[in-house]
Amino acid sequence: MECFRRNEQGLWVLQTYTAEDKTFQLQSVKFAGAIAQLYEDVVFE
Repeated sequence: MECFRRNEQGLWVLQTYTAEDKTFQLQSVKFAGAIAQLYEDVVFE
């Protein structure tokens, strides 16, 4: 999963979450969730 965040200098920085990561955060809306739940019904081919 990829998430772009704006840093203190106003630049967009890519945050990458991988299969090893258990959770992710969306700091702008103060949300944290499990990656497994995000992709719960997704079937990868």
